[in-house]
Amino acid sequence: YPAIIRDGDDSSEWSDSSDEDVEALDMDNMPRWLEDIKNGVDRDLDDDACHAEPPRTKNEIPAETRPPPPPPPPVAPDEAIVPIGDVVSVVGDVVVVQSLPNPPPLDEESILCLETRQGLAAIEEVFGPVAAPLYAFRAPS
Repeated sequence: YPAIIRDGDDSSEWSDSSDEDVEALDMDNMPRWLEDIKNGVDRDLDDDACHAEPPRTKNEIPAETRPPPPPPPPVAPDEAIVPIGDVVSVVGDVVVVQSLPNPPPLDEESILCLETRQGLAAIEEVFGPVAAPLYAFRAPS
């Protein structure tokens, strides 16, 4: 096998540095986690960022404290229903429906139902582009 052996005389090699070139660490600007490692402190895993709560906005209501969605009202046989879209996502109890092209506009609190006229829930949030909005609702458990 061919090999390249360098003898250290090559100008591209790293030069030796003396102790004078090394900067002392400024402990006042050292991150806490790095200081803990230097001092041998064993940190609690609960304090680790991967175990922390997700950031919350000022007025955000945690999912576990929100009241359950009210049951949907019945859809009468004489009420007109039109296809609105397809379910594209279900995360927990939140269902997201992508509207069909050029749908009639729906607003929050519009009732969604199946083709069988079984009510699902009221729309809680409308988002996305105006031409093809997305509708989010919480499915009753």
